[in-house]
Amino acid sequence: MAKRFMDTKIWDKSWFQDLDNKQKLLWFYFMTKCDHAGIIDANFKAASFFIGEEVTETDIEWMKDKLVPIYSGYGQKQYFIPSFIDYQYGYL
Repeated sequence: MAKRFMDTKIWDKSWFQDLDNKQKLLWFYFMTKCDHAGIIDANFKAASFFIGEEVTETDIEWMKDKLVPIYSGYGQKQYFIPSFIDYQYGYL
């Protein structure tokens, strides 16, 4: 079972306060479902199931400055969260 550090001050950050509930849930979904390197598969069906609302690729447009799209060898779109490693592990 993977464990993640979560910033308890996230609720005080203005960028987070500006999000609607679906976007907040999507942010927590990405942070908790990514692998140890900060990479998450673009599985919007699973995201929709866990969040309880339909999620499509357009729903992550607001995250475009926080994500880097990458592609696996099988054509599956994935996203890399650059800030994940620094926050979870610090300087490597």
